[in-house]
Amino acid sequence: MSEAAPGDARRGDGGAPAAGDAPAAGDALAAGDVRLTVWVDADSCPVPVREILNRAAPRRGFDLIYCANRTIRGLNAPTERRRLLVITEESVDEYLRRHVAAGRALLITRDIPLAERILAEGVSVMNDRGEIFDRATIAERRSIRDAAEKIRAAGLETMPQRSGFGEREKKAFADALDRYVTSVLK
Repeated sequence: MSEAAPGDARRGDGGAPAAGDAPAAGDALAAGDVRLTVWVDADSCPVPVREILNRAAPRRGFDLIYCANRTIRGLNAPTERRRLLVITEESVDEYLRRHVAAGRALLITRDIPLAERILAEGVSVMNDRGEIFDRATIAERRSIRDAAEKIRAAGLETMPQRSGFGEREKKAFADALDRYVTSVLK
């Protein structure tokens, strides 16, 4: 793995550009292209969502950038449309906040505080269940998250296990992604 300057990411994708080399909204946008760039907070992204994204990117013509604090099996070999950036010098959330820019960009994350910050910058945000956030839905999700966190901190309730990621969730995500990509690339 090559060394990176402070604040940059290390190459973790078999030779794709390091995170520090990435333009604000992906190579296509920096070059004046109108392609969509989908950024993925990959540390907690379910495998079925990655599989859907990996199939959709070349078929629908959008760029796909996975950001993680570790290498992720199956994403190490970059393709024309996909790369993995391993962020080591800062948190993935901070990297995404600094590099994802409004325009033809979509962030996929289950991190509610990150989604709220990115949405405030004018970037579209979707969770791994296919819910596209807006200011009202993210505020509601944040208040529920914060209340649940306070309840858990007081020891009144343990955190429930998240339901599995089955066929219904895969279809909901795939359908939402397709609707979003279609609306942006019209």
